Amino acid sequence: MLGRVAAVPAAPDEAAAMHLRQLRVEGLRCIEASEIEAHRRLNLLVGPNGAGKTSILEAIHCLSTGRSFRAGQHEHLIRRGSECLRVTARVCSGGVDHRLGFERDRGGWRARLDAEDVSTLGDLASFLGVLCFEPESHALIAGPAEGRRRLVDLALFHVEPTYLSV
Repeated sequence: MLGRVAAVPAAPDEAAAMHLRQLRVEGLRCIEASEIEAHRRLNLLVGPNGAGKTSILEAIHCLSTGRSFRAGQHEHLIRRGSECLRVTARVCSGGVDHRLGFERDRGGWRARLDAEDVSTLGDLASFLGVLCFEPESHALIAGPAEGRRRLVDLALFHVEPTYLSV
């Protein structure tokens, strides 16, 4: 028998932290259309192999960077039979809701933030910071220092967006 789970109190600065509220994915790899209402503290993706768990994570990464964290060409992101892939999200930052959207077709990409066109992928990345750790991430420790420097640069960029211009 399961016991009652007590709510975990929010950290004092949690109201200022950004969190995903809603994610909608269309035409990305195996996903025809999927919508997720996210919890502000913890979300688990559960399903059999090939169900699209990693594709959901890939969609969030695309929304932040405009590209996949997986190797391969962008055309492979678009689901077979679909004209484009589309990822939209509602995020809360500092108590304010924002809407983000990213679309890629075979001709290029388009993105919007709060109903305004985004002209560079850096604008997306500076708003929605994502760091990806995957099975190949062990190369950061075992491999050359260049990979570690790139990760530190990316992490600092998310904390201070003007860092990369220095």
